Amino acid sequence: MATYGAIQEPKVQSVMALDARGGHVAFSVGHEVLVADEDGRLLFTLEKAPGQPWAFAEVSSVSLDDEGRITVADANRRSLVRFEADGRLGAPVPLDDLPRLSFESATSGAKLVVADTMAHQLRLLASSGRTLKSRRIRYPNGITALQSSEGFRWIVAETGMVRARAFDAELEPVDYGPVKTLNTILARESGASALLGAPVPRWKELLDVAATPSAFAAATCRDDSGDCSVVRVDPRTNKADIVADIGFISAAGAEDSDGILQLSEIALTSSGRVLVASPRLSTILSFEGPGGPPTGGFCRECTPEELGQAPATLDQLEAGVSWRNGTRVSVFGDPAVRQRFQQKRAARNFYVRLQRWGQRGTVAIAILLLIAFGLIRQMGVDQRGSNVGYKQLIRGDGRALTSALAIILAAAGVGSLLGYEFVGWGGAVGGAAAFGGLASRYLVVPLLVRRRRQDAAAVAYEMFLGANAKHPLPTNPGESLYWVRFASAEVQLRQLIGDFRESFQIEDPLEALERLAPRLVLAAATNKRLIITNTSLLGTPIGTVVSREWDPQSGPPPVPPSSLTLFQKGEGERRFNLGGKGGSGEARVRTLAPVYLCQRCRRALGTCEHRPVGRWITGVLALLLPGLAQLVQGRFRGARVAGMAGMGLLSQAFHEFGPQHWGIIPANPSAYQKPMVAYAVLVMTALVEAVIVANREHGRCESNRRELARAPRRAA
Repeated sequence: MATYGAIQEPKVQSVMALDARGGHVAFSVGHEVLVADEDGRLLFTLEKAPGQPWAFAEVSSVSLDDEGRITVADANRRSLVRFEADGRLGAPVPLDDLPRLSFESATSGAKLVVADTMAHQLRLLASSGRTLKSRRIRYPNGITALQSSEGFRWIVAETGMVRARAFDAELEPVDYGPVKTLNTILARESGASALLGAPVPRWKELLDVAATPSAFAAATCRDDSGDCSVVRVDPRTNKADIVADIGFISAAGAEDSDGILQLSEIALTSSGRVLVASPRLSTILSFEGPGGPPTGGFCRECTPEELGQAPATLDQLEAGVSWRNGTRVSVFGDPAVRQRFQQKRAARNFYVRLQRWGQRGTVAIAILLLIAFGLIRQMGVDQRGSNVGYKQLIRGDGRALTSALAIILAAAGVGSLLGYEFVGWGGAVGGAAAFGGLASRYLVVPLLVRRRRQDAAAVAYEMFLGANAKHPLPTNPGESLYWVRFASAEVQLRQLIGDFRESFQIEDPLEALERLAPRLVLAAATNKRLIITNTSLLGTPIGTVVSREWDPQSGPPPVPPSSLTLFQKGEGERRFNLGGKGGSGEARVRTLAPVYLCQRCRRALGTCEHRPVGRWITGVLALLLPGLAQLVQGRFRGARVAGMAGMGLLSQAFHEFGPQHWGIIPANPSAYQKPMVAYAVLVMTALVEAVIVANREHGRCESNRRELARAPRRAA
C-alpha cells in the first residue's frame, strides 16, 4: 500500500507548467491546459473538439507567443502540440529529432526553441520541425523569448551550471545585462551583495527564468526540491531584488510530498505581477504590490528562520495575505480555477495519506512480528519437544523474572531520558539500549543465576537438550549427567568498559530492543564432557551449543561448584559463576578443544547432513539482495539490518529517480547516484561479512573433524 501510494503520488499531475504573455496566462492542471486572463478569470481550456478537453499525458511546459498561440510540450509522448489563440485546432509539431523524457519549449513567430533537458541540448527548430542549430547546454530547464527595444533574445536557465544564458534569434550567444547581473549574484562574485541590495543567500539551483521588456525574473533555489526565491532584475539599472518566496507557505499533506517540486515555473504578467506554479501545493501563487509589481525586499537572507517568522497556510492565501514588505500574496484564479487546484490537491493528499499510513502499518507489522519472533525464540517453541512433561516456568520463577524485568525497564527508562535530554530521539533509543543492556547483562543475569531455583536449569536441559527434546543431545556410551546449572560469565574491567562503549553503537532501533533481553549461560557437566550454551531468559538455547571434553589430566567436578574456571591450551582462562546453593567452592579444570554442535540435530558440525551454506552460494545471495545471505545463514539480526538498509537506499534512489524520470522535477543524476553508490558499498560490505562468517562456519567443521579424528587415538 505504501509503495503504491509512493508510485501514484508523483503521477498525479498538478500545476506544473506556466507562461504569461499578451494579457493571457496559460497553465497546466493535471492533464489539461487552461488559459485565463491576468486577473485569473478562466477563458477557455485547450480542446480536441468542442466540449472535449485535450488530454495530455504529461505537460512539462507551455508557452505563449506574441500572437496568442499556445505550444504545449508533452514529455511522456515526446511531442509538441500547437494551438491557435482560441485554444482550438491543436496540431502536433513535426520533429525530426525527438526530445528525451523532460523538455521545454518557447516560440517566436515561425521559430521554435526546444530545451531538451536530459539530452543537454538547446535546439532551434524551423516551423517544419527541422533542427536548424543545436547547442550543448548542461541541463537546460526554463526558457523564455524576449522581444525588446534592444532586439530579440532567447533566455534559458542552465540548471546544471547554475547560471542563465542569452542567445539571439539564430541561437548565437549574446550579452544581456540582467543575465550578467543574475549570474554575478548566483556565483557570489565581488559586488554581488551591492547588486542585490542584501546579503546573497546560499542559492544552489537556478530552476526557471521569465522576462518582459520591463523586468527579468529567475527562480533561484536553496536546494533541488524547488524551495525557491524569485529574484527580479531591472533591465534599466541592472539592479536586483528579491520579490517572492515560497518557503513560508504550508499546506496539509504537502510536507510529505518531498519528491515533488515546491516551485516548478514562474511567469511575469504585463502589469509586473509575479506568478509562481507550485506542484507540491497544487496551485499558482500571485505576488503583487500596490501598483502591480511586487515590492522588493521580500526576504533579506531567505533562511527558514526568517521566512518562518510570518508563516501562512494555503487556506489563508485563498483570501490573500500581506507580507511584511507590503507584497500581497494570494492564490491565482477565479473560483472555477481554484476548484481545479483543490481537486488535484485532494487527489495528491489521498496518495500521501495512503503512503504515510502504509508505512506506519508496515512498521507496526514489523514490530509485532519482531515481538512475536522474539517471544518464540525466548520460549524455544521450535526446539521444545511436544511430550516433555515439564513446565518452562516453575513455582518461584515468576518473582525473580518480574524483579529482573523491572530492573531492565528502570535502567532503560533512565538511559532514555538522559539520551533524549542531551541528544534527542536518537539519543533516547541509544540510551535505553545502553543502560538497559548493561543492566540486563551485569545486574539481571547474576541476579537470575542466584535467585532462580536449582531445578530450573535441569528443567531447561530436559526440555531442549534431553532425550525428549525436539533436537536431543546425542550421548556417548557410558556417559552420565553429573549436574546442570545456570551460570554467568565473569567479566574483567577492560571488557566491561568495552561493552559500555559498544552499547551506544546501535545499527537500528530494533537491535536496541533485542539488547534488553538477558542472556544466561547453561552449563551441564557429564563424566566425559562439559556442555555450554547461551540461553534466553527462560532457558532456551540461543546460538551454538559447544561441547568440551575433559582433559584426561584434569577430570570433571562430580558436584556443582560455586564457580568454574576453564583452562585450554592456546586460550585464556574463562570463569563462570554458577547458580544454586551449597556449591563446593571454586573448581579449576582443563578441557580439550571445543566441538561445535549443529543447532538442528545437536551432532558435531561437519559430521551431519546439515552443512553450512556454501561460500559461492553465500556470495551469490549477498549480491542479489543485502541481508539475504545472512538470512540463509540463520543470522536474523544481521539480515534485518542489511535488508532494511538496502531497501531504504533503494527507496531513496527511486524516490529521486522517479520524479526525474517522469519530468516532475529537473534532472539531477547525483541525487539518485549517491544512494546507489551507498547501496553498492552496502552490498559489498554484506558480501564480505557473509563470506567471512561462512568461512568461520566451514572452519569450525574442519576443526571438529580434526578433533573427532584425534579422539580414538587419545582413547587408545
